[in-house]
Amino acid sequence: MPTTSHSTMSGLIYAAKHASFVMGVIAFWLFAQTTLNVAPDMQKYLGLDASMRRCCITL
Repeated sequence: MPTTSHSTMSGLIYAAKHASFVMGVIAFWLFAQTTLNVAPDMQKYLGLDASMRRCCITL
């Protein structure tokens, strides 16, 4: 089993933390875009007015 130095291991942990943050931002952005795309249909189906729809999307 190859050995890794402490600096290499801390560099990998640093990269993994930033990669997970970036993936979290992308996942949130995709969810928000999907919600905005289907919001008019949800509004019609649930019978909500525009202010309630905006409130639900921001939550």
